Amino acid sequence: MTCRLISGVGRMASMAVLLTALSTLGQGACSSAAMDGTWLYRVEGKMYKASGPNPAPTATTTDFAAVGIMRLNGGNGVATESASNAGELSERTFPVTYSVDADCRGRLSLTYCPDKCSGAVDVRNLTVASDSSEGYFLNAIPNTSIVGELRKAVAGNCGNSTITGAYRYITTGTGLNGSGHATSSNSSATFNSAGTIEFGGNVDDVIALGGLIIRRMFPAGIVTLRSDCTGEIGGGTLNPAKIYASADGKQFVVINWFPGTIVSGWNRKQ
Repeated sequence: MTCRLISGVGRMASMAVLLTALSTLGQGACSSAAMDGTWLYRVEGKMYKASGPNPAPTATTTDFAAVGIMRLNGGNGVATESASNAGELSERTFPVTYSVDADCRGRLSLTYCPDKCSGAVDVRNLTVASDSSEGYFLNAIPNTSIVGELRKAVAGNCGNSTITGAYRYITTGTGLNGSGHATSSNSSATFNSAGTIEFGGNVDDVIALGGLIIRRMFPAGIVTLRSDCTGEIGGGTLNPAKIYASADGKQFVVINWFPGTIVSGWNRKQ
């Protein structure tokens, strides 16, 4: 398993995140133990190719997206992730450490390069909801501008029948230029979509492709979901994608798995 995201971007030592809750914050009900469990997450943003802690606004950047699943227990955990950096695809499994204080602030480290990592950034850069159910996060490593979302999932085994019925979804990203790379100096069109997908039926959505608005309807892909709740969607006219699901089937994260694309999203049960 490589520690390199892409050539020219360099190794990302660790991902420390700032998490802002969507529900009531900081009422003294938080703890590290409350973070224990299974989480789905999605991140997106940019990596700067310029060196130094404050790259110039005109520095070449690469688009980045990742989705994954974290399993946390007792201050430690393991994350499994699928990522696209400038359209180059990679997968990795890596250790996670975290701590949360009673005021719902703490630290979280997502380590990407175990042989070179220096650990979490030494600041209180984590804020969780008092019910420890969901939040936003910000990568705290210099030369990146990456934000994302973290949501508690149901633990357990998954299978192909876990994801059934209709889901609403939203995706964002860039790519589809066919070259396998998408940077600010050589970028393809932005791609956003919102709609529904009914497995065994159709995808019905509206997309914005480089500003062009298009209504679509086409057959949904076939789901292959392993017992660890990782899997794929593909087949027919649907581009291949990697997915990570909650064991109750109520939500999953997805990333397009076609070289040259950096497109990810959330799917939630209707």
